[in-house]
Amino acid sequence: MIHQIWHHWPGGSSAPPQNLQRLMRGWPEKHPNWKYRLWGAADGRALIVEHYPHFVSTYDLYPDAVQRVDALRYFILHRFGGVYIDADIEPLELSLDSLLEWTRGDAALLLPLEPKEHAHAWCTEMMVGMSFIGSAPGHPFWIQLHRELAERAHLPVLYSTGPLMLSDVVLKNFGILTGSTADLLIMPPSVVYPLHQYESSCGKLNHTLLAQKRSAHTIAVEHWCGSWRAIRK
Repeated sequence: MIHQIWHHWPGGSSAPPQNLQRLMRGWPEKHPNWKYRLWGAADGRALIVEHYPHFVSTYDLYPDAVQRVDALRYFILHRFGGVYIDADIEPLELSLDSLLEWTRGDAALLLPLEPKEHAHAWCTEMMVGMSFIGSAPGHPFWIQLHRELAERAHLPVLYSTGPLMLSDVVLKNFGILTGSTADLLIMPPSVVYPLHQYESSCGKLNHTLLAQKRSAHTIAVEHWCGSWRAIRK
């Protein structure tokens, strides 16, 4: 199952911009045999209320709406499993089925490593991405992460719900930020991040550079639209 999230931008349209709609449509069109669900603010909160009531107050009190978007994916994946994909990620020729075949379906949790340029910008060597995540339903890792969300709710976005938080929890639970364990595969950046955010901007993809940097296992490319920066409570 493919999951995506779109929450209304205050002062803007309740629908995603046309350029993001095009990218989002690509996933169900390319994967007609996969179930697809787009989560809005109302049904996302309803999931928390029904299945994770202990987290409702934390969810509602996040100062930035993007923190709810971030957190929601972790509860969706625990409840349903599947693949979560950010709205600004474009599918390329290879399919999700190709990814599962390449990884042999052995790992119950798939996470991408972000480009080193992103990690270095935050004074760290490695950083796990959270814009593309694959998981089996009910994976116990998410329970630990849910606890961390509650404990970190007072911190800024990247440290409370974003990739720096996720990286910390991965390291705490698995002891690695690269490679694999029996239960986890951390994919190299080239799988979904062949271009880093300083090489691409939303709607201005450098196809020549993409052709040079993609690998045999590149299935998608993030456009780095930075939509989370526009979302406010």
